[in-house]
Amino acid sequence: MEETKIWSIDGNGISATRLATVNQMETEPLLENLLTANPDMLEEGLELVGRQTSTSGGPLDLLGVDTDGRLVVYELKRGRLNRDAVAQVIDYASYLNTLEADSLASHIENQSGKHGIEKIHEFKDWYSKFRASNELPEEDLETLKPPRMVLVGLGVDDTTERMVQYMASGGMDISLLTFHGFMNSDGRTLLARNVEVDSDRVSVNQGPRSRHRNRRARFEEHLQGLPTDTRDVFDAAERMIRAQHRRLSATYANTWVNFNLDYSWYQASELNRVATLFIELDELEKCVKFGFHPIAVHLVSMNEFEDTSIAFEI
Repeated sequence: MEETKIWSIDGNGISATRLATVNQMETEPLLENLLTANPDMLEEGLELVGRQTSTSGGPLDLLGVDTDGRLVVYELKRGRLNRDAVAQVIDYASYLNTLEADSLASHIENQSGKHGIEKIHEFKDWYSKFRASNELPEEDLETLKPPRMVLVGLGVDDTTERMVQYMASGGMDISLLTFHGFMNSDGRTLLARNVEVDSDRVSVNQGPRSRHRNRRARFEEHLQGLPTDTRDVFDAAERMIRAQHRRLSATYANTWVNFNLDYSWYQASELNRVATLFIELDELEKCVKFGFHPIAVHLVSMNEFEDTSIAFEI
């Protein structure tokens, strides 16, 4: 089993003192408090929406939404992770996955506002704004599922690591995230994070911009697989759309791109980004397809938002 060691180097650059290892936090609530106040220690861009959230199998430790818009269930152990933690996190995630969208939203609303978690009054509205802030296309609450599962502790035993590796290799979105704890000379605890096991999803350390670049690169790969004249149609459409609307932003998936207009500038509008239209690459028919989202059709009828209209002149 690998062991991490840390030395403190004196100012002269010669003397080195090895730091004592801390095998566990004093209590699990102490670890929860730390991670609740500093969610980036778990994952960059993570928003926590629940702590000690009730489920049919008991309260789960932490519940978050990642920058891909997915729910993440965190099971914490103040010491080494064991096989019981695996069963717990699967129990909690499977319960949340069975809830219908409205029930899930109500569940999160009712459980928020406790133990250092901000109160969420209307989760659907919160989720819509969260996706917009991460440059994700507008989607319903079903995109929250299935929840990801992450086990967090100060180390992990061999059995648990083997179990999680087996499940992750089979496609289950489950990860181990361990902290190595050390005590320095003045009694302060130092934590070093290590992602032991991660499934085939994008790295948990990537921020929204990195994810955006990766999605665009995958889209470009699919686009290059289409005939030249089809690519020319897409390029002409994109140039035309961007020329008409300087405030457009784009969000990408494998075979489609959403063009979004930002209305947050308009009289303190609560609309934020609105997915106006999309272009889909049809690899079977070797063509591109254009479509408008329902919200855009609605807004174009309002005088205040006449600039949602787009003239097609391809």
